[in-house]
Amino acid sequence: MPEKSDRKSTTSLTRAPAWRALAAHRKIWNERHLRYLFAADPRRFERFSLEACGLLLDYSKNLVVPETLDLLAALAHERDVPARIADLLAGKRVNATEKRAAWHTALRAGHAAPREVRNALAAMRTFTAALHAGEVRGVSGRAITDVVSLGIGGSALGPALATAACAPDAGIAQVLRVHFVAAPGEALAQLLARLEPETTLFIVQSKSFTTQETLRNARAARTWLGAGFDASDYGPHFAAVTAHAEAARAFGVPPARIFPMWDWVGGRYSLWSAVGLPAMIAMGCDRFDDMLAGAAAMDAHFAAAPPAQNMPVLLALIGLWHANFFGMATHAVIPYSPGLAQLPAWLQQLEMESLGKGVSRRGKALRWDTGTILWGSAGTEGQHAYFQLLHQGTRPVPVDFIACCAPRSKSPWGAP
Repeated sequence: MPEKSDRKSTTSLTRAPAWRALAAHRKIWNERHLRYLFAADPRRFERFSLEACGLLLDYSKNLVVPETLDLLAALAHERDVPARIADLLAGKRVNATEKRAAWHTALRAGHAAPREVRNALAAMRTFTAALHAGEVRGVSGRAITDVVSLGIGGSALGPALATAACAPDAGIAQVLRVHFVAAPGEALAQLLARLEPETTLFIVQSKSFTTQETLRNARAARTWLGAGFDASDYGPHFAAVTAHAEAARAFGVPPARIFPMWDWVGGRYSLWSAVGLPAMIAMGCDRFDDMLAGAAAMDAHFAAAPPAQNMPVLLALIGLWHANFFGMATHAVIPYSPGLAQLPAWLQQLEMESLGKGVSRRGKALRWDTGTILWGSAGTEGQHAYFQLLHQGTRPVPVDFIACCAPRSKSPWGAP
């Protein structure tokens, strides 16, 4: 069971010595411009870039110089960030409000994962293999060909992104089609109009099994099945991912197809759990395992690297610098790979829900900005829409451009 963390900060962030030093350091930027920094230092890219876990982070075009990084690293140490990272990775109760852990890193810890996590992954692999082998059949005896994931928020955004990013080049026979529906009503109706009830499986994704939108869609799916064929039990056409198995059983989901969630997994981090089952079905077990291994590698980097060489920590510190000392209230994420088009939507929930706080853990009103408004879309379309304001507007907007060094495929006509 995750242990409770008793680590507390006793000094207000804005009164910390490093914070005050950063405020003084900010004044030098009134007379600086990035173009001059690049002109003065031809090696700026080399000095302000970082590689980890197959990713290259180029932060040379941010408002930083060596002194900035030293002060940000000092702030991280003053606020005991390395120890807080250790608490997070150890499964301590870092969520003081709800008195629970945020232990999603345990979901991708491989052989070091808790037994219940390994058991859940084994059950997911067994079910996925059976689906791909045509062994999962509906009440009429026909094999399942379409899987519809019914979830919203964290139960939809992460798996949908992973499927779009990883499934197309997974190298498996696409005998199954995986669909995602979040909003109730028209979106589900339009999808079901293209599917056959006898060969469709629904995965109901709800940690509490009380999410209104998801249950409305689940009931609509059951009605649709009933209109398609007569049966006394539609259980063969349902699976569920939930922390409340009894509610799923009451709905009619077979016990063997109820996959667990745990109290210490937040919905926005749940891709790595059984919530990722639709993604595993779409990309195959091996590729899903590769994705877990990649996340575990970044966890190891996050745990061991000092702040100035720690990719997640460095991105967080630069974001804090921009938001609190330059008043940059928004942050754009622009992916240039079609498979990552849904990345901004997932990051919106991941970051804005996590940082959407107005009080400290002790209930005191905060006097600094906890986060920014994250937004974005695929770059190819966005550059013909809102890039004019980014380039020539009056408001500074930090932008992360996301690109893949090796394209997934090339056009048969010769153009990449």
